[in-house]
Amino acid sequence: MRKYIVLLSLFTTSFAHAGFGINFGIGAPYVSQYGVNATFGTDLSLTANYNILALELGTAEVELSMPEVTVNWHPFSGSFFLGFGIGSQSLDVSATDVTTSLTASAEVNSTTTIAKLGWMWGKGDGGFWGGIDLAFISPTGSDITITAPGLSTTSEEYQDVEEAAENFAETAYINLTFIRLGYLF
Repeated sequence: MRKYIVLLSLFTTSFAHAGFGINFGIGAPYVSQYGVNATFGTDLSLTANYNILALELGTAEVELSMPEVTVNWHPFSGSFFLGFGIGSQSLDVSATDVTTSLTASAEVNSTTTIAKLGWMWGKGDGGFWGGIDLAFISPTGSDITITAPGLSTTSEEYQDVEEAAENFAETAYINLTFIRLGYLF
C-alpha cells in the first residue's frame, strides 16, 4: 500500500505544472510559426505547429508549409528539451517566362520526421514563456507534380523545374527558430 501512495504522489507532483497554451515563432526557413502546446509536468511537453514560408520575387513564387506534431522530453526537468515528431511538408513553386508568358510550376508533398532540441524558458511557471529551437527535418515518401502547359518535357525550363523538385524531395534540412514566444494558461 505504501508504494502505491509513493507512486501516486510522484504522479500528481510531476503533473502539477501541466498547462495548455499558444505560441508564435520566427525562424529560417520557416519565417512564420504558429502553434499550440501542452506541458505535462516538468518532464514532458507536446507541440502542434504550422510553419510557413511564402515569397514572391518578380515572376517567381515559393510557398513552403509544414504542419507538425512534436513530443518534447525535458531530461533535467527544466527549460532544455529534446523532441521527436512528424510533419507533412508541401512546397509549391512557380515561375513565368516574361517573353513567352508560359508558367512552369511544381508541387512537392512529403511526410517528414523531425528531431529537435531547444529551450523553453519559463514553461514551468505558466504564463508567458520564451524559447529557441533547432530542428532537423527529413522528408520521406515524396509526391511530385509538375505542371507546365505549353512547355515540352524536354525543354530546359521543364527539366530545371523537375530537377529542383526532385532535389527538394530528397534533401533533409535544418530549421532554426530564432525566437518563440508563448503563453501557458
